[in-house]
Amino acid sequence: MFLLANGCSHTAGAEIEFTYQNNCYDKAWPKHLANKLGCDHVNLAVSGASNHRIIRTTIDFIGKRINEGKGFKDIFAIICWPGAYRTELFLEENGDPHQGKWQPLVVGNNDTYKKLDREVFNYYRYWAMTYTYHQAMVQYALDVITLQNYFMTYNIPYLFWRASTTRLDPNKKMKSYNIQINKKRFPSAFEKDSDFTTLLSYYGYKPSEFSKYNHFGEDGQIKFAELLFNYIQDNQIVSC
Repeated sequence: MFLLANGCSHTAGAEIEFTYQNNCYDKAWPKHLANKLGCDHVNLAVSGASNHRIIRTTIDFIGKRINEGKGFKDIFAIICWPGAYRTELFLEENGDPHQGKWQPLVVGNNDTYKKLDREVFNYYRYWAMTYTYHQAMVQYALDVITLQNYFMTYNIPYLFWRASTTRLDPNKKMKSYNIQINKKRFPSAFEKDSDFTTLLSYYGYKPSEFSKYNHFGEDGQIKFAELLFNYIQDNQIVSC
């Protein structure tokens, strides 16, 4: 078995060792979970990642394995979704160095994007202003269903979790989307207080001493790996 993990800063292990650290893969939860599962792993997560990036890089990674003749039957995928209020742009110049010229756009990071080209900043500003709650929830559901069905097509076992406090909207107007989401494979989709940060806070863990953005230290990462491992075993998500 081969663990494929993807997500945002909480999956990348941001700010475990120093402030503004983009990633620390050796101390992040995918590494600790892979050790418990007794398997190799790859961590595709980066700080500021959007759901769009998660889908793009996951499908790209698996496609490259297929192209190299490695196949995908041994993959077990875990996605820790960052939430709905993020997107990305591909920039030939001045793109994010951690994301291969793809520039993450996260609502609230106005000062960061003012340093980019005016056209890029204007795109971000108008996108943030016009991106309504309903549109965000529909897109969130579509992203989850897209990757869920992709994994199902290739018979890849998977587990989804929420990194963000933003949960899928459980209201009736979203029923046509929500009914298509496998809740066993995404148990935190609609539940309050079941996301990465809230769970770790519940168990008494605090953000890293270096963190400015509510990122947890290695102790919290180890705990989250334990919680995932127990859920995988208890619900027979994959053979360990």
